[in-house]
Amino acid sequence: MRQTQLKLTEQDRSAIDEIRSKGLHHSREVNRAHALSCLDRGIPETQIMAVLRIGRPALWRTRLAYLQGGVELARCSTWLAPAGRRSTTRTPRLG
Repeated sequence: MRQTQLKLTEQDRSAIDEIRSKGLHHSREVNRAHALSCLDRGIPETQIMAVLRIGRPALWRTRLAYLQGGVELARCSTWLAPAGRRSTTRTPRLG
């Protein structure tokens, strides 16, 4: 299996470490920060997926989001939501 290559800048690395160390972020954001940090350190994808309990597509989407827009886009939950996902709130049907 091909390993996903990723190198973070020093500024991005410190931003990710801040997300990982403070309890002010949603768990998905923290998981994405952990994934980016692990990819930066060269940890195998299979190990990242097993420890963080995320799938390969989530790992790839996080990497792609970082490459396209940096840390801010990678931690944004709306960009990473799968296309076609239904809203959690439903409008009641009348009649």
